[in-house]
Amino acid sequence: MQPFGAGVFRKDNSLTDYNVVNLFANYHRSLKKHNVNLMAGVNQEFKNFESNWVSKANLINVDVPSISTASGTIDGSDNYSQFATRGYFGRINYDYNGKYLLEANGRYDGSSRFPEGRRWGFFPSVSAGWRLTEENFMQWVKPVFNEFKLRGSLGTVGNQNIGEYQYIATMSPYNPAWVNNGSVVVTENAPSLISPDFTWEEVQTIDFGASYAMFKNRLTGEFDWYTRDTKGILSKTNNPVPAVLGTTAPLTNSASIRSKGWEVEMTWRDRIGKVGYYVSANLWDFTSTVTKVDNNPSKLLSSLYVGQKMGEIWGYTTVRFYTENDFVEGTLNASLKGGTLKPGVPRYGTQAPNVGDIMYKDLNGDSVVNAGAGTFDSSGDRRVIGNSSLRYQFGFRGGLSYKGFDFSFVIAGVGKQDQFRNNQLIFPNNWQVYGSLYSNETNYWTPTNRNSYYGRIYTDGTSQATNEMTQTRFMLNGAYLRIRSLALRYNFNMDWMKKAKIQNLALSYNVENPYTFHHIPKGLFPDESDLGSGMGYPFMKKQSIGINLTF
Repeated sequence: MQPFGAGVFRKDNSLTDYNVVNLFANYHRSLKKHNVNLMAGVNQEFKNFESNWVSKANLINVDVPSISTASGTIDGSDNYSQFATRGYFGRINYDYNGKYLLEANGRYDGSSRFPEGRRWGFFPSVSAGWRLTEENFMQWVKPVFNEFKLRGSLGTVGNQNIGEYQYIATMSPYNPAWVNNGSVVVTENAPSLISPDFTWEEVQTIDFGASYAMFKNRLTGEFDWYTRDTKGILSKTNNPVPAVLGTTAPLTNSASIRSKGWEVEMTWRDRIGKVGYYVSANLWDFTSTVTKVDNNPSKLLSSLYVGQKMGEIWGYTTVRFYTENDFVEGTLNASLKGGTLKPGVPRYGTQAPNVGDIMYKDLNGDSVVNAGAGTFDSSGDRRVIGNSSLRYQFGFRGGLSYKGFDFSFVIAGVGKQDQFRNNQLIFPNNWQVYGSLYSNETNYWTPTNRNSYYGRIYTDGTSQATNEMTQTRFMLNGAYLRIRSLALRYNFNMDWMKKAKIQNLALSYNVENPYTFHHIPKGLFPDESDLGSGMGYPFMKKQSIGINLTF
């Protein structure tokens, strides 16, 4: 509750009532070398949300804000929603002598977010493991391999992460900016299109892996390879509709994506005299490809299309800056503007380029650079010039301990990523007549600086947008390595602590995000969120000192 603007009081109320019921039972039975575990249960969730607000203008006294101390018009609104799920689940575990492992799971879930008749889905999974080091024929490797297990799994899970009432065509009343016979009328927004048969999005994963322990468990590790099919993706944007329709496409199960990836992890833990240490590393990667789209037969690049690699960046190939030699002699003015291009010299669309502007490669030989029809088969002079997906993500952990001292570190990063950013922190004078210039943007083209990084900029109202098109020249390397944390701790262990009845006393010093090594202009980070104009919250460097005291 607060004064809202000049002389306006507003009060907001909201209530969320969330109820969860979980009931399950377990059963275990062993018969000689056979072990069986059974589990079955039911889960139910119900959420009720209510909110409302009321405001009134013309506060009599801003020091005593309330509805009753204002004399203006009352305004208000409210919102209500409900959501419920119910699921039945079960699991069977079987192992023979701890050597052969088998597990089967099943869920039958229903959600109120889907239309009637499409609310329920069955999601099974099965996994198996084989501990080879328990076999008699593998005993000869026991001095080296303490544990070696092969495993595989196949399973499906459901996704219902959408809003409520997507299957109901709703209309909202409002007062338009016109009157009828001198009176304000009430009208309704046009209802959105709906689909009556969308249902659960399904994610099916096949995984094969191995885990091992070697050299008296000092070396441990895992490896996994998987294929994940996301089927029936719930989306509105994957269904192109004509602009004259006047509304967005309905929510449907409109596309499918296949991801293939792998992950490897390794840890070494040992002691050298009084020094204990460990180091752990992991590396993982995956790529995703669109395998099905219901409503994009022409393969529009503005929507998902079959065969698309997720994260694709389509753009132009940069050739160089235009020079005087590209123009008919005598047509350029004293500012090297307004010239006529020689025949065969490419230009972007209807652009009238000047010396210092960027020239793009004419891939189809028609001397005009453009995006064609914007489809995969007619993309003009655009090609895939990069991919924004995170590739070869990695992490390192480690630590040392000596007497009362402990030290640990965590490092994480990305091995490969392409980025293209078009904002005022990357391009000088970005989209503005008198834009700002940052220290990384001062190397732009001038008649005396022809080997510049950026093209010509304009302060006379001429658009420089064609110099800032998505292109190869300004692709950024998004790979980075970040030291996420450094920690040092000392544990006291002295005789006087017992007399003071102190069980534990430790001092610690921690640093978070002290260093990030990357290729992005200084002050920016590869993984920050763009909150507008390239601005984003930086990764804060934090330092802390702590004491842990237990009596």
